[in-house]
Amino acid sequence: VRMEAGKEISWRVGTVASGQEFLLADSRGGLYRIGLAEGPPRQLKAVTQTELASPITSDIAVSGGVAYAAAGAGDVVTRHASELTELARWPLEGRLTWGPATVAGAVYLASDTGTITCVLPDEAGKWQLTASGASLAGEPLPQGDTVLLATESGTVLRCTAATGEEVGRVELPEPLASGPVELGGQIYVVAHDGSLLRIAVP
Repeated sequence: VRMEAGKEISWRVGTVASGQEFLLADSRGGLYRIGLAEGPPRQLKAVTQTELASPITSDIAVSGGVAYAAAGAGDVVTRHASELTELARWPLEGRLTWGPATVAGAVYLASDTGTITCVLPDEAGKWQLTASGASLAGEPLPQGDTVLLATESGTVLRCTAATGEEVGRVELPEPLASGPVELGGQIYVVAHDGSLLRIAVP
């Protein structure tokens, strides 16, 4: 990856693609698959790279050999994680506020319209739900064939992992700053004021 003196470059978080490789994007529109060069000395090198028409504007999630990221005017673009070639794209409803992130093989993302999108493992399907105009507060928590989703407005939803159908919810009296976590068989979330809240599983 070549960098020129005097020019600022911002980087998007790389996501492990496979083994000892990861993907990295820069604000100039460069996308790179980074791996280890044969040594000694062992060092990182760009195994594959490409220049994009529009820089990536989000984190990069990888699932099943496919990379997901937002670019341009808000489209979600999928690319081959090894070759970096574009596979598909779809318009995002509103502005991306969380993700994309890979959780248990599925890719989740959320927008400021309250739309939460899940792409199932191996691109077996995609579902969306609207969570009262609030974005995700943090990473979803898979539990068997369901998943717990916490929103910034204080709602914790239990949905089926395969379809997104809501099967339960808890309304908390304050906004949340984290997704749900499980500790000792109990479910906890963190409120915006830093409080740790234990909740009944919806």
